[in-house]
Amino acid sequence: PGASGGGQVELGQVPVAAARSDWDLAQFDLASTGRTRLVRRLGLAWAQWMGSPEWRPARWALAVLLVAQLAGLNAWAWKERSALQAKRSQVRQILTQTFPRVPVVVDAPAQMDNEVAALRQATGAVSPRDLEPMLAAVADSARGAPAPGAIDFTRGELTLKGFQPSPADAAGLPAALAATGYDARPDGDGWVIRSTSAAPGSQASRLRASLGASSSSTPSSTTARP
Repeated sequence: PGASGGGQVELGQVPVAAARSDWDLAQFDLASTGRTRLVRRLGLAWAQWMGSPEWRPARWALAVLLVAQLAGLNAWAWKERSALQAKRSQVRQILTQTFPRVPVVVDAPAQMDNEVAALRQATGAVSPRDLEPMLAAVADSARGAPAPGAIDFTRGELTLKGFQPSPADAAGLPAALAATGYDARPDGDGWVIRSTSAAPGSQASRLRASLGASSSSTPSSTTARP
């Protein structure tokens, strides 16, 4: 062993002690730049933090904190997934109890909409996506407007070609139709009217919205590896 600063230094620790020293005898082409010295100091600080016994409690505390955070995130994700699964099971149960003839449940809200539409068609009832209610809503919202030149209709969407209401009616038409469950926008020389939901106020629409909100708030799980 040799003496260094009044203390004993093991022979194998001499290079380490020399590296930690502030002395730097490199000159000319071998002189260290400021960046090199910074990298060296950071490396020494990291090595000291990882290997020094004095920093062992801090390392353990950091590891425990990370494991606790990951465990809490996994527990929250599991709870949210369980709640979402329970809600989906409830929706499937409502569908199978209300419409027992549905053999397989794939998309419960969509299948419920289809079954409700089939019941309306069988009983002769109309839905807000049919032509008559959409024309009636436009007529009530733009009284006195001239008749359109042509009408194109697909279920839930109505195109009125050549429909030119007065400026006052045109300004208030989108808001008036929105209050009845329709979206209206001008398109060239006419207007396009769309139903804003499959069946406004129906149970199927509310279930779909509820499932969508629950799914968007469910976090993905993280595997904790201490």
